[in-house]
Amino acid sequence: MLTIVQGGQTGVDRGAHAGALASGWSLAGYMPHDRRDELGPIPDEVARYLIPSAKTGYAARTVANVFMSTAALIVVPNAEDPRVTPGTAKTLDLARDRRLPRRVADPTTSPEVLASWIWHDLVKPQPLLLFERPKEETKSVRLLVAGPRESKWQGARVATAALLRQVAQALVALKR
Repeated sequence: MLTIVQGGQTGVDRGAHAGALASGWSLAGYMPHDRRDELGPIPDEVARYLIPSAKTGYAARTVANVFMSTAALIVVPNAEDPRVTPGTAKTLDLARDRRLPRRVADPTTSPEVLASWIWHDLVKPQPLLLFERPKEETKSVRLLVAGPRESKWQGARVATAALLRQVAQALVALKR
């Protein structure tokens, strides 16, 4: 049902990785062609879920991840200021241009609100016509989780992982 797409960078990407694993969600995404983050080589336990992008640079990785995703969740320190870093701003612009459903969240964002968005807007199929009944099957969602690297937001990894674990718990409650 839900695959978390992330790019292997420190910070939000690594938090998305940890949160997805803790929640039993699948992982996917592109990492930079050179398989490096801001600290050096991306650890094998993260890189094994990722594909090196065809072109060099962080921007190429970002473009590839936006294009493989069906929705985007941008996690930042303050949702009132989502364009906090150039990479986060680029992700927001690409997601907007591609018309991806998207949300901006911060550590104070209600996990129940995010779970409701994921479940009702992204996963559960909607009837095409007013008189149709919704189908019981669910859609496969590739949710890009992106935001600042750890050097730009200290605590991003921990905050993102915690938020995604809370969203997973709220999703379980919604499906009951």
